[in-house]
Amino acid sequence: MDIKNTILLKSISLFKCPMALFIGASIHELTSKRAVVKVPLGFRNRNPYGSMFLGALTSGADIAGSLAAYTATREANIKSSVLFKDMHAQFNKKVLSSAYFVCEDVPKVRGLIEKGATELGTPQSCKVTVKCVSNVESDEILAIFNMTLSVKVG
Repeated sequence: MDIKNTILLKSISLFKCPMALFIGASIHELTSKRAVVKVPLGFRNRNPYGSMFLGALTSGADIAGSLAAYTATREANIKSSVLFKDMHAQFNKKVLSSAYFVCEDVPKVRGLIEKGATELGTPQSCKVTVKCVSNVESDEILAIFNMTLSVKVG
C-alpha cells in the first residue's frame, strides 16, 4: 500500500469525495503508468448476498480513473477540473473479497492534459478503462468500467 498517497487521498476525500472515506478506499499503487485503488469488502459496502454493493464498485472505478488525471496534472503542475461524462460497466463475477481497481490509462490522460494546457478553458475528453480484479497479479477480471473522462485546464 502506498501510505503517503493514501493519506493524501483521505485528506482530499474529507471535503471533495467523502464516499472514498466511507468505503475505505486506499491507494495501492500510483505511478506515471497506472493507478491502483483497493476497496476492502466490509460491512459498509457488502450487500445482503455477501458481495460488494454496486455503488462501492463504481466509486472504486471513479477514484482509480480520477487518480490517473490527478497524477498527470500533478506531474505537469497544472490546475484542472475533472469530470466523468458517462460510464459503461460490464460485471463478470460477484466481488466476494477486497477489490483492486486498475487504471492503466495514465499516459493517455497525460496527453489529454497536455492538449488541454494548449487550449485553456476548452474541455477535452478521452475514454478511460478501469479493470476490477481480486488481486493485482490476477488475470481474472471481475468487472470492467469504460468511462469518458472530461478535463478542463485553466
